[in-house]
Amino acid sequence: SSLISITLRNSVTTIVSGTFRDCSSLTSVTIPNSVTAIGPLAFYCCSSLTSVTIPNSVTTIDSEAFRNCSSLNSITIPNSATTIGFRAFSSCNSLKDIYCLADSVPNTKSDVFYGVEQSSATLHVPASSIQAYSTTSPWSGFGNIVAIGEGDGIEQLTSETFTNPTAYDLSGRRTANKQKGINLLRNAEGRVKKVLRR
Repeated sequence: SSLISITLRNSVTTIVSGTFRDCSSLTSVTIPNSVTAIGPLAFYCCSSLTSVTIPNSVTTIDSEAFRNCSSLNSITIPNSATTIGFRAFSSCNSLKDIYCLADSVPNTKSDVFYGVEQSSATLHVPASSIQAYSTTSPWSGFGNIVAIGEGDGIEQLTSETFTNPTAYDLSGRRTANKQKGINLLRNAEGRVKKVLRR
């Protein structure tokens, strides 16, 4: 219950059922690109967790994986995600921004956001996929569905425009490699910008 942060090694491929269940002080978790599945109840009741970026290697977010993460206000779901299970984000009642980078709408259980005030939250998706998310439950329940980069300061990059940048995750921790998803880049002159790598 006193665990505050965790960085998983690159050899980890699956976060199995209940791994961090009830780690109520956990505020920071770094998930490596080696992980392909987040198991049931993996982060259940991690009530101090505020933001999670799931790397672009994870295909499955299993049932109740982040259920009752009551302080979670932002989640980034990668382009690789194909399946999101039963109540994966239920009762995450602080959730305001969901970044789903998947071009194709993941196979999602209807109650994945049970207990979330979707009408007051914003779903950020690829511009080309707005129509698909807007007409597919439960994604269609969000009060605001916008293109990634629209009003959130995120630039979509396919190639580097900074000179010798240093990359950080959204919690400000330096990353060894610029990973796919949302990153913070800082160049030699100290300029910082938020970018999306596809």
